[in-house]
Amino acid sequence: MRVKASLMMKLCQDDNEARHLRTNVPDIIVISPARNGLEGITARYVSCDRPHRAAPVTSSIALAAACCIEGTIASGIFALEKPEKVLIHHPSGTLSVKAKVDVNGGALCTSVIRTMRFIMRGEAIAALSPGT
Repeated sequence: MRVKASLMMKLCQDDNEARHLRTNVPDIIVISPARNGLEGITARYVSCDRPHRAAPVTSSIALAAACCIEGTIASGIFALEKPEKVLIHHPSGTLSVKAKVDVNGGALCTSVIRTMRFIMRGEAIAALSPGT
């Protein structure tokens, strides 16, 4: 499904490129209504042909926009009228994404705040040119 979608969207030129070189586009997202009385939508992401442990930000902003565009599968599952934010429940927790769309269903803007952990600490040293 991912390979065919990649070719249809012209993200790749041929099957080989889609299957072996650009395995990260597009991500596949399986969605369902939020459970246990929670607000939002539940999502499971497949990225690089593997289940993702959390929620990739780029795919999540696309999902949030789709939740706000009338007539999409995501908006039918999400089912909130004019949401200010979309809560996306994923295997590692919940991601809150704001999305605004225009009357024609075009995405105007999205925003997300994501917490992070340090993976590296270092220093950058700028080389000065003579005379500065």
